[in-house]
Amino acid sequence: GTDDTLIGWKENFTMSFMRPVPAQTAAAEYFESVADRISGGLFYLGGHSKGGNLAVYAAARCNPEIKSRIVTAYNLDGPGFNKEFITSREYLAVRERVRTLIPQSSIVGMLLEHEENYEVVQSNTTGLLQHNGFSWEVMGGRFVHNEEVTAHSKHVDVTLKKWLSEIDVEERKRIIDALYEIFSSTNAKTLTDLNADKLGVIKAWGTLDDESKKVIKRIVGLIIKRKIKPDKSEEIENNA
Repeated sequence: GTDDTLIGWKENFTMSFMRPVPAQTAAAEYFESVADRISGGLFYLGGHSKGGNLAVYAAARCNPEIKSRIVTAYNLDGPGFNKEFITSREYLAVRERVRTLIPQSSIVGMLLEHEENYEVVQSNTTGLLQHNGFSWEVMGGRFVHNEEVTAHSKHVDVTLKKWLSEIDVEERKRIIDALYEIFSSTNAKTLTDLNADKLGVIKAWGTLDDESKKVIKRIVGLIIKRKIKPDKSEEIENNA
């Protein structure tokens, strides 16, 4: 998964315009190095959040002999990939063995593209806190399943995909670099550091050039412009 470091989170966002990112390359190399040492063994790959994305990437990228020994690749509320990757031969060869699980109000697990089917599990908390796998409910030896994600999760999914479709690769890179510049200029190394220095973030915003500010404001504007009230079913669900 993703640790608390700012550079780790920057790499997550970099997935929206770059493939592979360094973590994906490292995951694929690690899996092949281990698989080469195990003769005739079968493999289960898996990970949570970014780790789920890495598990699927490693399964798709390994050589055909190793790929034939993969039973399942588990992606637990991890982001997907770009369309180029999910339509590639290497991914399609393993797609039926990918098992994706997301909570009912998933945000992270709905990012980017998922060609495979996904299962929705019940969480005992709300919103982004559902990303914590320890909140997922279990009955006996199985997860408690829901039929589908909430209306809010679907709305966020549509909004983010629309947002990305309106921004070309170079502009995405510029946005992410600008945001990272703001946060890292506070001398924070982790999200925990950043949370403790909100004043530093405000001051860092003032150091950005006008063009970077313009780009970031445009993105915020896109999100706000598409903001809608939740439908009645979700209001009932949230008030239950």
